[in-house]
Amino acid sequence: RKERMSDAVHNYLRETLDERDDLELNPVDIATLASNKTIAAWQEEDVAKEWRAIVAKSDAFIVVSPEYNFGMPGELKMLLDMDFDGYLGKPVLLAGVSGGRLGGAHVVSHHMSTYAKFGLVWVPSELYFGNVGDFAKQTKEQQDEAYKKRVEKAVAKLLVYCKHMDGIGARLVNVS
Repeated sequence: RKERMSDAVHNYLRETLDERDDLELNPVDIATLASNKTIAAWQEEDVAKEWRAIVAKSDAFIVVSPEYNFGMPGELKMLLDMDFDGYLGKPVLLAGVSGGRLGGAHVVSHHMSTYAKFGLVWVPSELYFGNVGDFAKQTKEQQDEAYKKRVEKAVAKLLVYCKHMDGIGARLVNVS
């Protein structure tokens, strides 16, 4: 969406996590990969191939998702539908974003069931960014005071999951 507020959260997380030397970020903006139609995991279209290549080289995912009418954005679901086996066994950490006080609690629960079907491994340290309009107006220092400890703890858990889940997806795909 134009003027999407989740960019403020994305930018904060990227800036905060860029300070770390134990992870490599590969930010993806859905707007650059969005399709105006659903592309199934078995279809060979260029945008799907590009997304699958990103998924294949990723050990884990940190998803910043706004809450649209109590659910995930349709563009995100359409993007996720472009792959299936590539997600298997990979950890995912979610940052829910909303204009209300609950910080995307509805979208977080919506993501949980979707990710389970894809075989993603939920990292139970979801981040909630409520009142995102106010968050976007804060200085980095104010944002750090409210969120940095939670972000650091959640990412530390994500890295533990990565270490212990390494390669499990490839082994699970071969189980009949």
